[in-house]
Amino acid sequence: MQVKTGMYFLLFIVALVACKENEKPQISTAPFVDKYVQKIEKNTILFEDGTKYPIDEKKYNKTFVLIRHAERDTSVVSADPGLSEEGLARSVRLADIFRGYRLDAVYSTFTTRTLYTVDSLCDIKGLPTFPYDNKTLKETIANVRSSLDQHNVLMVGHNNIMPVLANYILGEDYYKQIWEENDYDNMLVIFENTDSTKTFLPLKYK
Repeated sequence: MQVKTGMYFLLFIVALVACKENEKPQISTAPFVDKYVQKIEKNTILFEDGTKYPIDEKKYNKTFVLIRHAERDTSVVSADPGLSEEGLARSVRLADIFRGYRLDAVYSTFTTRTLYTVDSLCDIKGLPTFPYDNKTLKETIANVRSSLDQHNVLMVGHNNIMPVLANYILGEDYYKQIWEENDYDNMLVIFENTDSTKTFLPLKYK
């Protein structure tokens, strides 16, 4: 009888460990998927439709905000184009959205269009832009996770990289393909919670 009880207990522990190992992040569903952000304040995300998402900073270890660069300038032929007028307007809008929210670090690939996208944001926040390389994404995320100073981080990149980066942070393949060429309005917010789960808000901004 004691042997059977011990076996049952062992099976229970194995099942519990397996559940933990296979635990998936908490993926947000409606009404927070593809909602347009109006602004983000200290403890609230406000949406353009008047709804809100509360941010309890005590629940989160890290917050990642992932965006693609704003609209690029296609009027000139260049291997490293800047932003169009629409793109420059979007970069200003991005800064306005985060005006009332604390960001500890901003990361960008070293291209003109990504750097210009966060230029206004870094200016109002008084933050430098930390460069990162697409080939060292894992190392960059590891450095953020181990940092004692970088709690809320924004990263800007490209349509073929940001879905991959989101999947890596989440630990599952939420995005099965890269973003379309004309997709400039994605704003992905990922909270890494203190209970080791993740909360994912795949949002939009204009």
